[in-house]
Amino acid sequence: MTLSDTLRLATRGSAAAAGLAGRIGVVEPGRQADIALVDLSAPHNQPVHDPRAALVYSVRASDVVTVLVAGKVVVRDRRLTTMDLEEVLADAKSLAHTLVDLSKGGAIQHYAP
Repeated sequence: MTLSDTLRLATRGSAAAAGLAGRIGVVEPGRQADIALVDLSAPHNQPVHDPRAALVYSVRASDVVTVLVAGKVVVRDRRLTTMDLEEVLADAKSLAHTLVDLSKGGAIQHYAP
């Protein structure tokens, strides 16, 4: 699979798989778009001979600087703008005990108190 194939599957392909090929998946007038701005300057991304290769093979979540979803900034300067991360983490921690393995009826993982 080529880099172009991989990126096409991640964009147009995922839109098609979700049944949304006519609305999302490409950046063009009349379509909703999620856009991520990525910082390729970190050592693990170097050297950048082909930005597509860096995106597929090297980029980490921490390299994402800005994210726009349907035209709204949801990440700015690597920080969420739409929710309080500490609050979300606290909620997740308080609800962790409710996670169950639906196939066996038991807890997915047990945590020491």
